[in-house]
Amino acid sequence: MMFLKNRLFLNALGTLFMRVLLLGTGFLTSVVLARFLGPDGFGLYSYVMALATIASVVAGLGLPGYAIKELAIFGGRSDFRTFNGFLFSGALYVTAASLIVGLLFALYWHTFGSSAVGATQIALMLAILVPLSALFQYCEAVLRSQGKTILSQVPEILFRRIIFLATVVIVVVVMEIPHFGAVATVYLQALAVTLGLVYFIYYILRYIVKPNSGFDYVSDYRSVLRGSFPFMATSLLFALSDQIGVLLIESLSTISMVGYYRVAYRAAELVVLVASAADMVIQPRFARLYSEGSHSELQKLMKQSARITAVVSMVIAIIMIAFRTEFLSLYGEIYVTAERAFVVLLIGQIVTVMMGPVVSLLSMIGCQSVILKAVFASLVVNVILSAILIPQFGLEGAALASTGSLILWKFILMHYARVKCGFNSNVF
Repeated sequence: MMFLKNRLFLNALGTLFMRVLLLGTGFLTSVVLARFLGPDGFGLYSYVMALATIASVVAGLGLPGYAIKELAIFGGRSDFRTFNGFLFSGALYVTAASLIVGLLFALYWHTFGSSAVGATQIALMLAILVPLSALFQYCEAVLRSQGKTILSQVPEILFRRIIFLATVVIVVVVMEIPHFGAVATVYLQALAVTLGLVYFIYYILRYIVKPNSGFDYVSDYRSVLRGSFPFMATSLLFALSDQIGVLLIESLSTISMVGYYRVAYRAAELVVLVASAADMVIQPRFARLYSEGSHSELQKLMKQSARITAVVSMVIAIIMIAFRTEFLSLYGEIYVTAERAFVVLLIGQIVTVMMGPVVSLLSMIGCQSVILKAVFASLVVNVILSAILIPQFGLEGAALASTGSLILWKFILMHYARVKCGFNSNVF
C-alpha cells in the first residue's frame, strides 16, 4: 500500500512538473516567435494555429476523450482483442475524418478566406496541419488511457516545443535565411508534429498494442460516434473559448492586432501558473473527499488552495504590472503598445483566481454539464462584446471582451457551487 501511495505521489509530482514545463516552454516559444516574426507574422502564425486547433478537434470526432475511457476499461478487463480493435478502429476513424475535415477547411479558406492573410497559403497549411494534429491528439489519449500521462506529454514538449524552437533559432539566427516568416514557421510546426506522431506510433505499436491477441474491428461507427460526440462537444467549446479572440480580431480588425493580442494574452496567462499547477494536485483529493462525504474537509482544502494561489498569483501580477514595459519588451519593443490590454487581461486573471478552484471542484463531483453551459454562455458573451468593443477600442476592446467573458464563466460556476452544491470556493 505504501508503495502504491508513493507511486501515485511520484506520478502526481511528475505530472505537475510536466505541466510547469509545458507552460514554461510555451512562454519561451511565444517570446521567440513574437520577436522573430513581428506583429504581422506572429499574428498570421497564431491565426493559422487557432484555425488548425479548432478544426483538429472537429476532425478528432471526440475519440481522444472517448478512447481514454474505453481503452482503460478494456485493458482493466484484460479484453485485449477488443482493446486492439478499438485502438485501431479509432485511429482509422480519426484518419478518415481528419482528411475530410482538413480538406473542407482548406477549400473553405481557399474560396472565402481573406486575401489579406493569404487564403491559398492558409488553405494548404490547414490541409497539412489538421490531420497531423488530430492523429497526434488521439495517440496522446491512447497513452493517457494506460496511465502514461507523463510519457504522453513528451512529444508535445520535446518535438512541438523544444526541437521546433531550436530549429527556428538555428534557421533565423545561425543560418540567417532571409524572408523566413510565418508560413515557413507553420510548416516547421507541421514537421515537429510529424516527428511527435512518429514517436507516438512507434511507442504504441511496441508497448501498448497487445501482441498475439488479434483485434475485433469496430464496424458500428454510429455507436462509437454516439459515445464520442459529448467529448467532441466539450473539447470544441473549450477550444473555441481559448481561440475565439484570435478569430474575432482577425475578422474585425487586422492580422497585426492578432499578434499584439496573442502576446498580451499568453503573457497574462503566466499569472495562473501556480493556480493551474495546484489544481492538478488537488483534483484527485477533491474527488476522494467528495465520494467519502467529507464535505467540511473538502471545503477547508478548497479555501486553503484558493487563498494560497491567490496570494502568490497577486504578487506575480503586481510585479508584472509594475514592470509591464520591461516584461513586454521581452517579446520585442514593438509589443509595448499592448501594455494596456496586458493590464486588463492580468486583472481578469487575478479576479478569476480569487474565485477559487471551482472548475476543478465541479469537474470532480460530476457537474461537467454545468461547466459546459457556463463555457457556452461566456463564449456567446465574448462574441457580442467583441463585436461591440473591438471596432471602437481595438486591442483594449478585445482584452475587455475576453476578460468579461472569463469572469462571467467563473462567476456562474462559483454561484452554482455555492447555491446548488453548498461549497464556497472564493478566497473570502
